[in-house]
Amino acid sequence: MLQKDIQDPYDLRDKTAKLLDILSSRSKIYDEKGRMAKLPYKPTKETNWIIDDIEQSFDGTVTSLSQYLRSMFASYLSLPIYEREKIIFKETYDLLANACDKEQPIRFTSTTDPDDSTYHAVPYRIEHSSEEMFNYLICQSHKTSDRNGKPYTFRLCRIRDLRMDPNPNSIKPEIKTLLDLMIENTPQYAIYEDTETCVLLTKKGMSTYNRIYVGRPMFVRMESLTDGRIKLYFKNSTTQLYFYFRRFEADEAVIQKPKTLANKIKAFHEQAWKAYETGTPIISKPSNTK
Repeated sequence: MLQKDIQDPYDLRDKTAKLLDILSSRSKIYDEKGRMAKLPYKPTKETNWIIDDIEQSFDGTVTSLSQYLRSMFASYLSLPIYEREKIIFKETYDLLANACDKEQPIRFTSTTDPDDSTYHAVPYRIEHSSEEMFNYLICQSHKTSDRNGKPYTFRLCRIRDLRMDPNPNSIKPEIKTLLDLMIENTPQYAIYEDTETCVLLTKKGMSTYNRIYVGRPMFVRMESLTDGRIKLYFKNSTTQLYFYFRRFEADEAVIQKPKTLANKIKAFHEQAWKAYETGTPIISKPSNTK
């Protein structure tokens, strides 16, 4: 049975999710110095049948429940983070996956929304980031107060109060094009318009680009110049490009287009220069960037 769990990540996902329900009923016991002495786990009446099912299925390679749990969690930890996230948030993931297949409109709240607004969405795909870290719902969405749908991306772990939306809706063709761009490039950033970005890099800049892996945008084409510099062209979200290339030094990279992005990074460094000149951090206004 354990070998089957290891070979079949979906079967493992179901069993791990059920066991996590059991482990959520844990109680902590502390010693006289206030340190945690042991961490017992107690099945509930609703979940005790899972333990019975596991113990009755031992095939000789596993002889005790503790051995099973140890091996199961070792198997769980061997999975990529985005696969583990599907286990932890299995109920939400399964509902979203089913809604994507049926193009069923949904509604939910997000833990990152300070207004606790309800989002209405037509789900498109669930994708994980290129670093294989987290899962993202790619969708057309709008808040209840704003009926204009646009491309959105939501972290799986931040979706709450998920339910089906009885109001019919569908993804607009022009938004679907942008959602496909998000899937092709980076699902963790929404793309609101199909814009090409050009970045001029030196050899030192290319070395930095190859070194900084997390959040790195993938270019769609490269142009080598006679002086050894390189132009990279991107179709990514300008928000992603802003957060990535603002880390580069002056002798490494410059945004050539669009000018709006170049000016934004320029303003960032100007503010940083002013802060260091005065020795005081500059409190900026909250950004509306999604």
